[in-house]
Amino acid sequence: MFPFQGDAHLKLRDTIVHMNKERTPTQAYANMMTIIQSSGTGKSRLVDKLAEVVFTLPFNLRDPKENECRFLQCSCAHHSDIQPIAGAFPLPDTEVYELLVGSTLGDTKYDVGARYCAFLITLFEKAQSILPSLEKSKPVAQSWRDYVVDLPNRRKLYTDVVASYGLIFEEFEKEVARREQVESVSHASSQLVTALYPAQKPSRTPATSATRMVPTVLSIVAAERMTTAAKEFQRKIDTLSSPAPALIILYFDESHSLHKVLPRDLKGATRYAALCWALDTLRSTQMFTLFLSTNSNLSAYAPPRTRGRISALEDNVQPLYTALSFDCHPGFPVNAAALSLKDTSKISFLCRFGRPL
Repeated sequence: MFPFQGDAHLKLRDTIVHMNKERTPTQAYANMMTIIQSSGTGKSRLVDKLAEVVFTLPFNLRDPKENECRFLQCSCAHHSDIQPIAGAFPLPDTEVYELLVGSTLGDTKYDVGARYCAFLITLFEKAQSILPSLEKSKPVAQSWRDYVVDLPNRRKLYTDVVASYGLIFEEFEKEVARREQVESVSHASSQLVTALYPAQKPSRTPATSATRMVPTVLSIVAAERMTTAAKEFQRKIDTLSSPAPALIILYFDESHSLHKVLPRDLKGATRYAALCWALDTLRSTQMFTLFLSTNSNLSAYAPPRTRGRISALEDNVQPLYTALSFDCHPGFPVNAAALSLKDTSKISFLCRFGRPL
């Protein structure tokens, strides 16, 4: 693979830093942004290069079925240089895909969002446990990036997170049960006061199953735990970074996989909406999320209100990021005099300009 050319990753970093400065004081803007562009235009290379200078938690949500070995076929005689390819690049994080996209995690945005919170909390904890073993001679962002690009390391990390995130979710459920029990006792006490002293009204209207559903309590618990875990993780990265507070990036490549509608959500929310709800709880930190996609369906990333609010800040979403420099092949500029028409029709030449051509 040719080395990355140019400083597009630094421009992306500076853009995110500016967005964080604008949003952090008042929490007026969302802590996430979308990058949509055709395959082969350098989205994945861009964020991977960004990970060398910014601490990054990467995910690729491509359907693993797309990575099955296959052959490019073409009847054109000029394309004799076509070779069999082993699926798309970069490789999907199969374990993460199966959990975030392939599993039945709940009926509504809040049910699914609570499980996404448990997944991210577990990830923060597992990442913290790995930090002491990273190479000390490099900045923490570079050392972490070197660790997660190693396929066995990355697979083990995500396998461990997926296998143990359920323990965090069980803690959510125990806290929900505790709060429901307190609510039930409070309700019973109010009824007793009303029975003994009919002239005195309870100090507040007790919650009932009709006014306060368990998923709502679950989502509150999950959001509280997520906020606490994120702040702790932020503090840990800050101690290892200079200057602090450190920017932390989460990115979800092939994020259009999340656009599946939750079948029992009354407003037709998607898994993407559930994940945005979970990530919205990170807005008090320097964490920022990028969604990468080749799907040009912009409405899926900014759905109408009838589909339900994605986050508390959906009216102040960040604009799409479009500064992608896919034309940075080391063979540029092209020497036209050295090329024939047959040369320019070869895949080896066309791929310099990105897959769209």
